[in-house]
Amino acid sequence: MVALLVSVGIPLAVLCVISLIGHFVEPLTFRNWCIKTGWEMCIMAMGVTGGAFANDAVIGRFGQQMAIVIALLTFIMGLGAAVIIAHLRRTGSRWASSISVFLGIIVISIPAYLMFTS
Repeated sequence: MVALLVSVGIPLAVLCVISLIGHFVEPLTFRNWCIKTGWEMCIMAMGVTGGAFANDAVIGRFGQQMAIVIALLTFIMGLGAAVIIAHLRRTGSRWASSISVFLGIIVISIPAYLMFTS
């Protein structure tokens, strides 16, 4: 539980605080703020993935070879979500904000789940 808090809880709290500070410097519409938050969650998911698979309990649960495969798949999913968010931001889709936050939550939930269950 401590590993989950340190690897996921603190970065999410920092993301919220930094986003709030950024809002005072550069006010964004709620739609643009959601897109930016989804993008930043994808970036943070890459770091959480690295932290999750640096944990011996996660590696021990899957074995060293399988842990590498799962880490790469998780990393690729995060990259894929970031590409989708970038595309939505560029095209200006009306669903961009909702999809961005949804994808951000999904890609950060996967390594968090792996840490929580190990």
